[in-house]
Amino acid sequence: MNNDLEFRIVSSRKHEHKTVLLCFMVYCLLLCIPSSFTHAGAYRLAVEEKKAIENRQRITRYALEIDCQSFDPYNKNFSKTVGRAFYFDGKNTRNDTRIKRDVQIRGEEDSYNHINVWTIDKLIDYTQGVLEDGKQSGVSIRSLDLAYKEGTIPKDPRSIGMNPSGFMFREPIETFVACLERDNCISSDEELRGIPCKKFEYTHSRLGTVVKYWIAPSHGYSVIRIESFHDGVPRTFPQEPNDPMTDCTDLDVLEYKNTGLWFPISMKFTRTNEKTKKIELSENYSIRIISLNDAIGSDVFTMKGMNIPVGTYVMQLPESIEDNYFWDGHEIKGERGSVFSTPDKNRYTLLRTILILAGLGLICAACISKYQQIRQSQESR
Repeated sequence: MNNDLEFRIVSSRKHEHKTVLLCFMVYCLLLCIPSSFTHAGAYRLAVEEKKAIENRQRITRYALEIDCQSFDPYNKNFSKTVGRAFYFDGKNTRNDTRIKRDVQIRGEEDSYNHINVWTIDKLIDYTQGVLEDGKQSGVSIRSLDLAYKEGTIPKDPRSIGMNPSGFMFREPIETFVACLERDNCISSDEELRGIPCKKFEYTHSRLGTVVKYWIAPSHGYSVIRIESFHDGVPRTFPQEPNDPMTDCTDLDVLEYKNTGLWFPISMKFTRTNEKTKKIELSENYSIRIISLNDAIGSDVFTMKGMNIPVGTYVMQLPESIEDNYFWDGHEIKGERGSVFSTPDKNRYTLLRTILILAGLGLICAACISKYQQIRQSQESR
């Protein structure tokens, strides 16, 4: 009887070992299948395309100023100049926006300044202009959790010139040049503005957009022109035509301090109506490279470094009624002497900690329960 029981236990354990080994082999097979089938017919990036992407990805810190002048094709008396500045030191990010409308709908000049600073734990949002409550300027401070939930995220200027539709801040660097969803891809050698280039052309397999770009190996494998043709674009205004359009972005690039890092110093974007052959939109960009991969002073990401005027109103988000806060040039002070804090940060941090601990507790309980079931099963044998 005992021998029979021992034989069954040993056989059962051998069966369990075989089952585990079989599961491991199936798992390894599943890992191999995607690489052999999924990528079998996928497009592989050319050397020029890889280097064009790498040239931008090598930029890990930056300080840039970008000015853009645009004109409204449906209001000849309206022009707008937008000045932007971008700073990133590897941890903190700062985006500045200065907008000057030469002629508004009301027929008068207007300007608007906006500075956002993302630190490791909060967003400092400074606006100089007319706010909703009538104040001329103000600062709001919120946690990163709340800022990201609201969609207030940093813009990446390294993507400039990598999109045919001008400066699309939210589009990743790889959106077009490293796109793998392409059909009928062809490449050829072609000279553009006297610069030998490798030209690539493909049709986006999902969107149907025809994309072309010219990469200049002699200029750090920079994209010096990128185009897209689309058969009708969504209307922003009712008077806009929904005709086939060609977007084209031309760039002049420069190497930064013999570092091997090439970046645009000017850019022109045009949108041409292929039906009427008229330019529907035109934007001219001038770019000043302050630094690439150099150290950036930490004061750039502080309220003092943001040059916020003394006496500027400071608001907590979520808004607190404990006190009215103002910037005195050195720190934030309350009219009634209360200490400024970001209550939403503490609340979200505590909630996140509770959820993490609760999840770990459930995992531990499930593991203990499973272990007890295995022990009971072995003892019953």
